[in-house]
Amino acid sequence: MLSHQRVFEKINQHWFYLVAVVMIAGEWILVRTDSWRMPLLIEAGVIGDLAIILPILYFVCYRQKGKSAIVRALALSCSAIWVCGYIIPQAHHHLLTSLSWLRYLGMAAVILFELRFMILLYRSVFKLDESAEQIAAKIVSGNDMPLWLARLISWEAAFWRKTWQLLKRMSGY
Repeated sequence: MLSHQRVFEKINQHWFYLVAVVMIAGEWILVRTDSWRMPLLIEAGVIGDLAIILPILYFVCYRQKGKSAIVRALALSCSAIWVCGYIIPQAHHHLLTSLSWLRYLGMAAVILFELRFMILLYRSVFKLDESAEQIAAKIVSGNDMPLWLARLISWEAAFWRKTWQLLKRMSGY
C-alpha cells in the first residue's frame, strides 16, 4: 500500500495527468452547457486549450526527457485536434475544419520520427551479432522506453535477422 508521502511524490512527478483530466472535463462541461452565442470564440478557446496549452503543460512536466517529450507533446497536440472534433458539436466546426490538416501533418512527423527510430534499431540488429537481450538493454539505456517493449522489438528484429539469414542460405547467397 502506498503511503501518503509516496502518493504526493507521484502526483508531484506526474502532475500533468491531473491537470489534463480537470482541463478536459472543464472543456466538456463548457461545450455541453454553453448556449454558443459566440461559437468562434468558444471553438477557438477549446482548440487553444487542448491543442496548444495542454501539450505545453505536458512538455513543462516532462521536459527532462528531452526529444521524446517534444515528440509526445506534438502527438498530444495532434490528438487534441482529433478530440476537439468529438467535444465540439458538429454544427460549430468552423475553425476545426480548417485546422484538420495540421493533425495529419503532425502525425506524419511523429510517424517519421518513430520510423527513423525503428530503422536505426533494425539496422543495429542486422549489423551486430548480439542477442535480443543485449539489444533490448541498449535500446532502454538510450531511450525512454519500457524494457518489455524493447525486448519485444528486439526479439522481432532478431527473428527477421534469422529469417533473412535462413533465406540467404537457402538461396545460395
